[in-house]
Amino acid sequence: MKLKELEGRLQQVDVFESPKLLLEQYPTRPHIAGFDIDEDALDIFRTNAEEFELQNVDLVQCDICALPSTILEKSVDTIIMNPPFGTKHNKGMDMTFLKSALQMARTAVYSLHKTSTRNVGFIFISQIFLY
Repeated sequence: MKLKELEGRLQQVDVFESPKLLLEQYPTRPHIAGFDIDEDALDIFRTNAEEFELQNVDLVQCDICALPSTILEKSVDTIIMNPPFGTKHNKGMDMTFLKSALQMARTAVYSLHKTSTRNVGFIFISQIFLY
């Protein structure tokens, strides 16, 4: 199933009319939030969201790594990201983004990295979970 189809189906799911808080029946709608420091990147995201007919999408222009970690800790379910690779001018920037993403996500982080940085990333992740 493609993301567009899943998003559409989830938007049609009924929610509890009278949720039972003791059973943690919280009504939630599917939602996507895009964060980027670059307004041009957000414009491209906006165009793609319109093409795929996605609804419930918020775009936020900010430097996610500059926000206090306590604000975003475990604040989203899943993160899909393409961080700066950090191979030219910002060495290690991909690892900074990965660390922030791991603090923010409750369930999963999917991150695109250059082949030359993958081994470092796996070592970094294992160190976080082992210590």
